[in-house]
Amino acid sequence: MPKRCSKCKHNYANPAAAFGRCSRNRDGLRYDCKRCQADVQRKYIRRPEVKARRNATNRAWYRQNVERETARKRAYSLTRYHQRKRDKARWLVTLYRLRRDNGKP
Repeated sequence: MPKRCSKCKHNYANPAAAFGRCSRNRDGLRYDCKRCQADVQRKYIRRPEVKARRNATNRAWYRQNVERETARKRAYSLTRYHQRKRDKARWLVTLYRLRRDNGKP
């Protein structure tokens, strides 16, 4: 059964895919579609006071966890270094085999 978004007025043939869940409503779905809800969230996050509050929270957390973050970033960097090195070696082997099989030097 199609459902209509109360904000954009679009009719959706598959409401289970287009609407989020809400146990309070009779049909178990939200009144606004996922697109409209994403627009609301995007507008909220871009508000200056929300950005400032989020940035302050993130800065405070980082100050309390500097050592932990440094170790995490270092581990990630080393892991990525070795992955890139391995991937490059695999690519070179593949390239060598392609050239060998096609008779090119």
